[in-house]
Amino acid sequence: VSRGGERDMTRNSRTGGVGLLARHAANGILGSVLVSGLIAVAVFAAGVAPRAVAQLGTQELRHAVSEMSPIVRDLRGVGSTGLPFGFAGAPTERLIAPTDAAIALYRDELPEPLRSLTAEPQWVLSTASRDAVLPDPAAQVRFVARLALDPRWQERVDIVSGTAPGAWAGDEDDRAADPPLEIAVSSRTASELGIGAGSVLQYGSIELLVTGVFAPIDEVDPYWVHFSNLAEPIVETEPGVPPTIRASVFLDPGSLGGLTSSMTSGNLVARIPVEAGPLTAVNAPVVVQQLRNALAADVVMPYGGSLTVSTLVADAIDSAIARTVAVTALLALAVSGLLGVVLAVFALGIGTIVRRRRQALALAYARGASAAQGRGAMALEGVAIAAPATAVGLTAAALAVPGPVGADGFVLPIAVGLTVPVLFALLSGPGALSEGRTDLGVRGRSSARNIAELAVVGLAVVSLLLLARRGIEESSRAVGIDPLLVLAPLLLAAALCIGALRLYPLPLTLIQRRLRTRDGAVALLGAGRAIRSPAFGFAASFTLVLGVSVVIFSSILGSTVGQAIVAGARDRVGADVLVSAPALLPGTVAVVDRLPGVEGTAALSSITGVRVGERGAQTSLTLIAADTAALHAVRPDIPVLDERVDSAIPLLLSRDIEGSISPDARIAGVEVGVAGVVPVTALPGPARSWALIDTRFLAELGRGEFEPDRLLVALTPDADHAAVSAELDRVVSAAQPEAIRGSVSTLSAEQLLDDARASPLTRGLEAALPWASAAALVLTLLGVALATVAAAGPRSRTVAVLRVLGADARQQRGVLLWEFSPPVIVSVLVGTVVGFSLPLVLARIIDLRSFV
Repeated sequence: VSRGGERDMTRNSRTGGVGLLARHAANGILGSVLVSGLIAVAVFAAGVAPRAVAQLGTQELRHAVSEMSPIVRDLRGVGSTGLPFGFAGAPTERLIAPTDAAIALYRDELPEPLRSLTAEPQWVLSTASRDAVLPDPAAQVRFVARLALDPRWQERVDIVSGTAPGAWAGDEDDRAADPPLEIAVSSRTASELGIGAGSVLQYGSIELLVTGVFAPIDEVDPYWVHFSNLAEPIVETEPGVPPTIRASVFLDPGSLGGLTSSMTSGNLVARIPVEAGPLTAVNAPVVVQQLRNALAADVVMPYGGSLTVSTLVADAIDSAIARTVAVTALLALAVSGLLGVVLAVFALGIGTIVRRRRQALALAYARGASAAQGRGAMALEGVAIAAPATAVGLTAAALAVPGPVGADGFVLPIAVGLTVPVLFALLSGPGALSEGRTDLGVRGRSSARNIAELAVVGLAVVSLLLLARRGIEESSRAVGIDPLLVLAPLLLAAALCIGALRLYPLPLTLIQRRLRTRDGAVALLGAGRAIRSPAFGFAASFTLVLGVSVVIFSSILGSTVGQAIVAGARDRVGADVLVSAPALLPGTVAVVDRLPGVEGTAALSSITGVRVGERGAQTSLTLIAADTAALHAVRPDIPVLDERVDSAIPLLLSRDIEGSISPDARIAGVEVGVAGVVPVTALPGPARSWALIDTRFLAELGRGEFEPDRLLVALTPDADHAAVSAELDRVVSAAQPEAIRGSVSTLSAEQLLDDARASPLTRGLEAALPWASAAALVLTLLGVALATVAAAGPRSRTVAVLRVLGADARQQRGVLLWEFSPPVIVSVLVGTVVGFSLPLVLARIIDLRSFV
């Protein structure tokens, strides 16, 4: 009580600033929890995406390297090693250790991470090839042998007959009588030669004694690929000539001292195995550079020897990185739209919380709080909501996809979390708290809004121009994922959404003027509300535009990739199965036609260097001959060309020579005409400039008999492709002369499809796009729900007034339908335009051939 007896109505609050902030945040805590959950999910998605892409790239790299043949994957050194002369009887280690140490040193000096990709070296030293005379003079076979030395050869073989050879005490440079040189041969070589333990062969001036026959312990060990003729002899056959068997035989390392001359003039092959396990998307570029440096110079061997090292791993890694860049760019474009949806939903959710704080903020501003204080308080609330949610999302992402990741694995999710306090501050200024009419807010005269809209439109134009000029792949290789390029879908959608929201009230105004002259107030009132107070503001409309565009874009891209894989396999094969052989006789084709599961066949023959045209204006091409009626049965897209057209022989041209053949062109003096043009890949073959002709016209061109070398096979729908392909290979191989049976090749389109879909990138892209569509759809629905809830207050007042005026439920629903329909229809239409436009743009700037 004051001195004058009046009660003092002012007193200090017992709650401090922190307490007031806590009480302020506790109001409507459920909405804050929901937004926090949404943030956690968004941060998790933003954190998982780069981790998943990095893991996908790692899997693709390892898949590409592991699928390579060991002969081109491993570090393979070929050359010679120097050996001192006159060291007969010298200790084995004194001769072998220098070579062993030089090869091991090369591997030990490889820098990390390249060295971790390699395993212990292996090497084989062998003499030049020389005839080894068999003990049986009547043997109808020629044996060309190499003497091979591997210090650890016995670790890889089982002696199945006899014993391992011992060290040789002789000297090839000493003409005195030497004891036989003991050797071991593989069981398959021994079988081909008809020899075994105890056989003696004459090898120049040296006798070879076979003391043992061996078999590989592990036949699939890549060691036997590099040194193939040690386990599997090479059999060369020629009609009328005895077969030649080429193979290497093992000798004891202790025999090296007496063979220094032969071994020095022979061949050294060293193998350093390359393993894909330690390879990752993060270290792959470094590995490529280290590999190229390692191959730049020869390996210096003792006593003047040297090795030239080669491998194709660097090229395979480069190709895998190119495929990863293309897929990452595509996924980034799809995810950027999804990120825009997330930000729009954030804005809607945060706008709901801000509206709940409107009275408290208005009171604070009325009592003298500055804009910085009000925005700061809301920003602190945003930090309180976003910080724990961001931590949870990041932790969940790291647990879901563990492994190394670059800075983008943290920058993007943290940036998503930081947008929350920023949006809280932006949406809580004094100007945002007015509860007046929102008449055509998107067309307001705010200079800041106009500048922002012009900036978005300008950025969208610049982004599209950069996409067209540089391409997202080239930019990604140079600077990583270029944000301006990746945000192209987001900026394009935002620009079109701004334009649509600026323009869509105009037709509604015209409609409203026409409705004034008609009976009934529902349509007139609904159109008026849609113009003056639209249920969907920019954020909700933007969410709907982006959501629809992401769903359409992802669906089109997914179907494009799937169809491209199928088309690529079919283009390469030409049918269900392609059989290539040096000779395909009519009887063989007839047998194939009768095989179970075969629906039809078409034989092809290529005639190269055919000149078409008149003198001085001729075109050289490859003529592909086929029975076009049979070919049409196998490939319905290829027309039948067995009838002349206006006295000219019809030709079907590949697109590469379209327009190069004149109307009066001739081949060998016979008039020909163009019956159509097809893609270059319509028929399999190495040539691009080709023309298809029916076999019935070959004789007229003086081309002799039809000698096909390729067979297109169509299979029945229920056929087992693998089983039929194997049977085709067996039948065609059996019909070939024995000397060329190994040259038959059978290629199945289904196998190519399986190989293409085995790529982690292809599987990852096919799996990610449906998830992107589903996430966009869910977020869009959530955004629409939040926008509907946000407009609940004004809508409820309108409905209450309508009830007081006597409007029934049907009329009330009519007004609400008029309120919601225009922005929804416009947003869906704009989103559809964006969704269909993006693939058209991407088709010109991204080359999908690297992985399909």
